[in-house]
Amino acid sequence: MRGQHASKSVNSTHDLRSTSIHHSFLTSPFLFALLWLFSLAALSRAQTNPPPASYVRSYVNDIPDQPLVTVTVSNATGVSCLTIEEDLPGSAAPLNISGDGMYLTNIGVIRWVRILKLRARTFNTASPGCPPAIP
Repeated sequence: MRGQHASKSVNSTHDLRSTSIHHSFLTSPFLFALLWLFSLAALSRAQTNPPPASYVRSYVNDIPDQPLVTVTVSNATGVSCLTIEEDLPGSAAPLNISGDGMYLTNIGVIRWVRILKLRARTFNTASPGCPPAIP
């Protein structure tokens, strides 16, 4: 009987130790700091507001069925990185895209990413039959 009682005593002491270790971890400053960092990450979002800048699109149709579209961004003070997207009409296809622009066929846009030096970006479109109506 004594052996059984000692065995139960050891088991209950072991259970208390694991509970106290678990409890001290939950109230530790480390856990508080970890939860604080996760809450900051959850609340942080990418900036989706347009920068205070001017965006001008000009259109020249010197060559039939191949209009030249120029996009110029100015007055972008304090902007270090900018992304521009230009929608193309359904029948238009880009021919010459300047800079690091790329045509995304699945959504029908030209995208310039990471424009660090704000220079004009240009592209030509080919639209069989009629010039595209660039909005």
